[in-house]
Amino acid sequence: MTFLSRNIISTILVVVCCSALAAHAKDHAELKDSAWRHGQIDLPQGRFMWKMGLQRVEIADDSGRCVFAAEDLDQDSLALSCGHAADLGFTAFFVRTEPHTGLRRLKLISSRQGPMDHILYPANIFSPVLATDHGKVVFAVTENFEIVAWELETGRLIWKKVFETPVVFPELTRIQGHEALQFFRFQNGRYRRYHFFTGPTLPPEIICDPVTKSPEPKTLVPDTTGPDPNRILAFGDSITYGYVNKTPAPDLGYVPRLTDLLHPEYMDIVLINAGNPGETTLRAMDRYDWVLSNSNAAYLLFHQGINDTIHPGTIPVSTTLFNISTIMRRALELDMQPVLSTIIPRDPSHWSGTGIYRTRAKAIREGILLLAADMSLPAIDFWTMFENYPLNNGGYLSLMSDYVHPSEKGYQLMAEHWHQTLLDIPPGTPDDLSVTAATPWRITVTWQPRPEFDMADYIVLYGNSAQNLDNQVVVTRPQTTLLRPPFQTGLQRERWVQVFARDRYGNTGAGSAITRISFPLSATSAKEVTNQKEIPIVKRMPLKRDDKADALR
Repeated sequence: MTFLSRNIISTILVVVCCSALAAHAKDHAELKDSAWRHGQIDLPQGRFMWKMGLQRVEIADDSGRCVFAAEDLDQDSLALSCGHAADLGFTAFFVRTEPHTGLRRLKLISSRQGPMDHILYPANIFSPVLATDHGKVVFAVTENFEIVAWELETGRLIWKKVFETPVVFPELTRIQGHEALQFFRFQNGRYRRYHFFTGPTLPPEIICDPVTKSPEPKTLVPDTTGPDPNRILAFGDSITYGYVNKTPAPDLGYVPRLTDLLHPEYMDIVLINAGNPGETTLRAMDRYDWVLSNSNAAYLLFHQGINDTIHPGTIPVSTTLFNISTIMRRALELDMQPVLSTIIPRDPSHWSGTGIYRTRAKAIREGILLLAADMSLPAIDFWTMFENYPLNNGGYLSLMSDYVHPSEKGYQLMAEHWHQTLLDIPPGTPDDLSVTAATPWRITVTWQPRPEFDMADYIVLYGNSAQNLDNQVVVTRPQTTLLRPPFQTGLQRERWVQVFARDRYGNTGAGSAITRISFPLSATSAKEVTNQKEIPIVKRMPLKRDDKADALR
């Protein structure tokens, strides 16, 4: 059999995969009925005809001469595998998952040797690369943050290294005349380039050389004022930036629509659009720290991950979720309030026929919701909202302008839910309670004011014990004054105090530490403040705005 060059065959196969599998979604039963699909592709080298059945693909030149054929393959493997062919140094390969073994069966077609025997390899690999300096060894990364190496002909695992953070994008380069495996490893807040030498040291030992640093990120500008409660940062990809019908339209996206919803009541609110079209969470790691640190925003609206779904060979789902969790942790370190959201589903007619992308998208959506629950963050499930949109209102397709980006109606729906979620977030905890004693009968309790843009007032509970905070006062400023009649003695000189913040919509946040304070023996006596760690905390239901105050101000 005569074979074309590796690049030509790989190009044809990729086009075949895209044409046959993505043009129109049909299941295996339909393929069995129709038996074959047909098509043609024009390349600089000439015109080629292809046809594909359920377990066979054939490519012929313009004269009808067969230049490529592969059997015993399945459709679910074809689109996924074609992209890796050049990385492995072969024309193409096709895989079939072995039942109950967790392994996949690999079939290689070499432009020099023709079809080769099947071998087995691990099922959870990404971005395989072939090293040839010392035998034929395949390296790959897995979902479990590890690099594995196995012999190509036998499928025998010969080496594995496990990392605590993701590793991605393995490729081969040459250092000092030897093949080196180059990859990126997450360390110190971003992905950095590393090398493993593979040449004469393999097997059994692989040596790691010093880090080759990636370009340093932009210099961070120190923020000495803290987050501004009137600034909201929207971070994401083209859906955050605003695209309609595959065209940039930032004025039609959810960011300006959310601004319009907030401004009637909060004219000082500023929304920052940090959407970067086409960005994956992997690329977002190059800029997230600089963007968050320099935004001076008190709120983070996060919507990203849909672009990760179309990179099954290079971005494992576990890496996507790790990246998102890293951005959330950094936001919390900066005293920002993150709001997570799930990705929206693509138009089903434009998913790969293999279902791989949709499966990955569902896993990312589920992972985001679990992450939000684990970190106690508010989350919006846009996936379910879009997919289950009522048919009598137009259904899912009415919310989409193309197969990825929402329509104006879809963006409006997103804006409305961002708006409601922001208003439903309760205020944070009042911190730093302190006491000022003017006289033996009068003390003033103060605390740090809450910065939320919709703050209303503070509810102060106090009593003669930590278990009996049965008095209440509502104030609009972060301070209140407590009195002790002169005839009180003994334990009645003490008060236990707890403060809650409440917004304009009745949402009450977590209370401050229950603090014990003592009235002084004289105006110059030292104040006493006891931290809640020494006093049991009594949980109470959120308080309502119309509760009456029964204490002296």
